[in-house]
Amino acid sequence: MKTTAVPVSHLQLPSRIRLSARLPDFITLMKPRVMLLAVFTALVGLIIAPGHLDPLLGFVAILSIAAGAGAAGVLNMWYDADIDAETVKPVTVQVVSLDWKWLFIYPEQGIASVNQLTIPVGTPISFELTSSGVMNSFFVPQLGSQIYTMAGMVTRVQLQADHPGKYPGLSAQFSGDGFADMRFTVDAVPAENFAQWVDAARSAGPVLDAQAYEELVKPSQAVAPFTYQAVAPRLFSSIWSSEMQSDDALCLASPASQRVEK
Repeated sequence: MKTTAVPVSHLQLPSRIRLSARLPDFITLMKPRVMLLAVFTALVGLIIAPGHLDPLLGFVAILSIAAGAGAAGVLNMWYDADIDAETVKPVTVQVVSLDWKWLFIYPEQGIASVNQLTIPVGTPISFELTSSGVMNSFFVPQLGSQIYTMAGMVTRVQLQADHPGKYPGLSAQFSGDGFADMRFTVDAVPAENFAQWVDAARSAGPVLDAQAYEELVKPSQAVAPFTYQAVAPRLFSSIWSSEMQSDDALCLASPASQRVEK
C-alpha cells in the first residue's frame, strides 16, 4: 500500500494541544487579572499583617498568588470554550465506495455528491461507510485515520476540519483498474458557505433514486465531481443491506425522492 507523507505543519491537532498557538492570547488575558489580583492581595496583606512581612518576600508571594489564580481563571475559560465547541451538532455523511469513485450522501440535507465532499469547518462530521462491492479504504490524511469500507456492513468514523481549506482524500486500498482515480477533495468551508452549497445542490442536478444508483454503480474511471439535488429515502440502508442478500438485487420501495425531516 502506498503511503503519503503529510507535513506536520499541515496536521490539524485538537484545540487543547495547540497551546503554543494560544500563548499570545494567554498573555493578553493574564495581564489584567494578574494586576487586579496583585493589588487585591497586597491590600489584604497590608490590612492583616502591616509591617510584619519582608517586602521582597511579600512581593514574590503576591505575584505568585496572583499569577496562579490568573492562570487558573484563563485555563478555565478555555476549557469552557472547548466544552461548548464539543456540543456542536455533528453533520452526518454516508459514504459508499464504488468502482471507481466515491458517493457521499447527506441524509439530513437530502442531497448527495460524487467525488466531492463539502463540510462545515469546526463541525464534527459523522461518517457512516459501506462498499458497493470490493473492500476499500477511505482516507483523508490531513484530517485523521483511514477506515475500511466493506460490503454488507457499516463502519463509522468521526473527523473534523478545524481550519478552512481543501484537503485531499483518496482510496488507500487497491481495488482494480480505476484505483488510481479514486480521489476526492474535502472542501472545508464556513457554516454559511456550507449552507449556500447545500442550497445550490438542491436547485440543480439529477435525483439519486434506484435507477440513478444502478447507473452510478457501474464501473467508471476519472469521474468529474457532481451533485444530486435529492436522494431516495433509505437509499444508504438499501445499499449496504442488499449486499447481505446475495440472491436478491438492489430493490428500493419507491424512486420518489424525499428529504429527511430535521
